[in-house]
Amino acid sequence: MKAKYFAGVVIALTMVLAGCSQPQTDTLAETPAAEATTKETTSTSSSQNTRETIEGKVGVQHGMDCENEDDCSVHFEVEELTQLDECDAFLMEEQPEETYLVKATVRVITKESTQEYFNPGNFPATADWSALTSDGVNTALRSSASCYDTDAQPWGNPMKTGDTEIRTHYMDVPEDATALRLTETSSDTRWEFDLATELDKTSTSNGAPSAPEPTQNAAVEQPAMPAAPAQETLVQESPVQAVPVEQTPATPPVRGLTGAPSVSEITELDKTISHCGDPSKHQTGTTFFTDGTSGWTENCSAQMLG
Repeated sequence: MKAKYFAGVVIALTMVLAGCSQPQTDTLAETPAAEATTKETTSTSSSQNTRETIEGKVGVQHGMDCENEDDCSVHFEVEELTQLDECDAFLMEEQPEETYLVKATVRVITKESTQEYFNPGNFPATADWSALTSDGVNTALRSSASCYDTDAQPWGNPMKTGDTEIRTHYMDVPEDATALRLTETSSDTRWEFDLATELDKTSTSNGAPSAPEPTQNAAVEQPAMPAAPAQETLVQESPVQAVPVEQTPATPPVRGLTGAPSVSEITELDKTISHCGDPSKHQTGTTFFTDGTSGWTENCSAQMLG
């Protein structure tokens, strides 16, 4: 039987928020809001006035501010938690050293709360991502410095209560991280995703193809035959004809940006384009320059759309 989780937390003296997580296909009888239970065990722990940590699961619906198992003002499901070999959106700069890129795709479902001072639409803004490293340090994971998706709804911005949205968060995760955490600051509730079991690693860079085995019936190498003595051949040269030089059209200026689209303006760049991105993997307009940097240009946008 799949694990069912239900937890409750206190935001203020008069407000009780409950955190719960469940597979979407099963139901669980109502559990008191002040308890945290797991159906696979008999242990019950109170979460009142203490920080509560809930086991996070990819593909499982979690919730908070719950009246019962199925009645929460906030439900969220981490649909994807993937380690990327390279940015699949707008590449801004090289991956920071001693980190790897992780993409989290989260479905957030909200409805009106019965608690006067709780706004469910603020959940993406008050729930912060962080990493737990091997030495026990909790490290904040803000938006990646190397990858940005201009077409996706980023994590960290509030939403309208009553809406359902898909939020995307790119993170530069430390190499020694053991878990990813999502902490709702107003209630101090935390969901912890174990990277050993919840992270989907799609990188194939370490899977280099092995060399083919030698064929048993391979042909025996023959000894080299002595080369025949070279004979001089007189070649009559043709008179050199003048070839008209074609006029090379002037290179169009490179217009675009190299920083985040939200803070940069399109200008003429003093750079030379090496090549444009692959439309099947990169965002339209992704450009790689000869100096090793990348950005977005009108030139590659037109080429990739054409």
